[in-house]
Amino acid sequence: MDNLKKLFFILIIVIILIGLLVTIVILRGINTTSSRASGPGQISLDNSYIFASPLSACADGLSRVRLTVFLLNTQGFGVSAQKVQLNLATDLTLEKGQDVTDSFGKSYFDISSTKAGDFPISADADGKKLPQQINVTFQPSSSCASR
Repeated sequence: MDNLKKLFFILIIVIILIGLLVTIVILRGINTTSSRASGPGQISLDNSYIFASPLSACADGLSRVRLTVFLLNTQGFGVSAQKVQLNLATDLTLEKGQDVTDSFGKSYFDISSTKAGDFPISADADGKKLPQQINVTFQPSSSCASR
């Protein structure tokens, strides 16, 4: 009877070890990367967007507005290594920025102006225009002096 108990105990241990081995193999097969970027790939224009901060600045040629464009795929993940082109009025000055999307699908630009007014801005990626457009206002420098 003692040998039967030992055999039963060994059998239970072997079954538990096989179960652990199968679990480890299954878990190692699951992709556990946490990167938001999908790498170069298909851009979803409906998921991609452009925004500006601040929406209003002084038209003194020094004050800047940061434009940020996010290119995302259909799952909402960033699409990297894509060239972004802005559609700007000629009265706006495009400062140095990053026109190729990073690992989060983000590109950014700084703009300034010496002319006051409201300016519509849009972006193109992969030869297609993003459906969203933003408006940035540059205030006359005389109204900015009191700030």
